[in-house]
Amino acid sequence: LSPWYATTWFRAILLFLLASVLYGLYRQRVNQLLREEKMRNRIAQDLHDHLGQMLTSISVNSAALCKRTTGAMNETAQAIQASTQDMMTWLRGSLKELKPHVLLEVSLKEAALDLTENWAKRRGWFVDFAWADEASQLPENQGIQVFRILQEALTNVAKHSTEKRVKVLAGLTPETHDFVMVVENECGDASDTPAISLGLAGARDRAEAIGGELSWNIQAGKFVLLLNLPKTAIDAKRPAE
Repeated sequence: LSPWYATTWFRAILLFLLASVLYGLYRQRVNQLLREEKMRNRIAQDLHDHLGQMLTSISVNSAALCKRTTGAMNETAQAIQASTQDMMTWLRGSLKELKPHVLLEVSLKEAALDLTENWAKRRGWFVDFAWADEASQLPENQGIQVFRILQEALTNVAKHSTEKRVKVLAGLTPETHDFVMVVENECGDASDTPAISLGLAGARDRAEAIGGELSWNIQAGKFVLLLNLPKTAIDAKRPAE
């Protein structure tokens, strides 16, 4: 007779337990991402409700002072007005990054374009942006996660690129209609696959949580990040008709 640890039933139980542990870890990570998204939304709402209202009040009062004062007092009021406008512009940009509510109002393509344009303006970069119209609509949660992955990709670009230029491309594959997003930038003479940072690891977890796959490597002196989201994963998240 074979020892108990070499029997088929023991191996089956062991495989079942291993699969259960892996699934549990996967669900734990998915729930963590959902909690993080809720926290982002709460912070964004608080900033909008409190800081936004205070800045609006300061802007209105300083504008009134500009009309009613002269000399040094008027110059001070104008400086306060200008600083407040700058802070309001920063707040609007930060709210879009914290809570991509714009996805509820426009397509994923338009939200991604708005994100990359504002990101480029703040840093003085050039973005080569091409996003196919047919890749503009994804189920809400998948769209949010793709938006987050793009945010992290741009953050990674800003840290490691040798030139202030980045490509952001997205579309559907011809035959399978999988969603594909590519972020590419120059990275000098590096030839090895870059180490996994916390940001990229988190982006990969986001991709896996929505049924996709995120990979990156260096090709001909360029860092290339590739997100692939199969059509089957997209269809599974669409509401039944």
